[in-house]
Amino acid sequence: MSTVRQRAWDLLKPCPTIIFGPPGVGKTTLVADYPGAGILSFGRVHNFIDPKKVVRRYLFGPDGWAQFKQDLASAAIVFKDRRTLAIDTADAAYASCFEWFCRENKIKHPEDGAQGRNWKLLEREFQSTILSFMSYCEQARVHVLFVSHARTQEVSLLSNKYSRVEPDFGAQLDRTIMRVADYCWYLGYDVAAGRKVSSATTPQEGARNPRKHQDLRATSTERMLIFNGGEDYRTKDHGGFLPGEIRRLPNPPFAAILDAYAEGAGITDQKESA
Repeated sequence: MSTVRQRAWDLLKPCPTIIFGPPGVGKTTLVADYPGAGILSFGRVHNFIDPKKVVRRYLFGPDGWAQFKQDLASAAIVFKDRRTLAIDTADAAYASCFEWFCRENKIKHPEDGAQGRNWKLLEREFQSTILSFMSYCEQARVHVLFVSHARTQEVSLLSNKYSRVEPDFGAQLDRTIMRVADYCWYLGYDVAAGRKVSSATTPQEGARNPRKHQDLRATSTERMLIFNGGEDYRTKDHGGFLPGEIRRLPNPPFAAILDAYAEGAGITDQKESA
């Protein structure tokens, strides 16, 4: 890694990041490109990823969450030598926590029992476990990534209503993950570089149309990474150094992120500057 990219990585590394997007766009592939990547896979099979990149394959459901909690008790051993850890996907991890909570409390649904009490206890279980995971990562100087699917949500702001693409988080997951993440980026298809989707939608119309982000899957092999999506995409840019987006995301993708960050932050090779 070049000096400039290393300095950019040193600044990004302590900042938890969410990467969300439609199925099959390459979110896990992007994550696997991070330095020392270790993927914590909840109920997923990654046939296209180097098996050495997958630290754990957790079963979807209560047993998977129980195993994750057990691994956290010996995190220094289980996650040894990893510089990046990614929960893939955060929504599947929460669903597994949900199933575990219901099994442990012998209920069918958190709505059973005292009004609102089980929901609060479920949120506390998920939040405390995730915070324990992040505490380990902070102490071990490990970068944290959360992978999520995307959904289109209707948003109301004063008298205006509009559609926005955002991580597929429920309210409880949102309060935990969104609160602790410094960055939230959308990885999607750069359909402006692709073919016409239908007689009613051109690639140019669909390129940044949140209503079409799922429908436009596979219309282009090109991808785009959005760091600041305005009203169209729910994104976060903690440092403010990243551009609005990278169109036609090149390979390797992680290097392109570091280059974009370095340029925005004014990071240069000190030897060259001298």
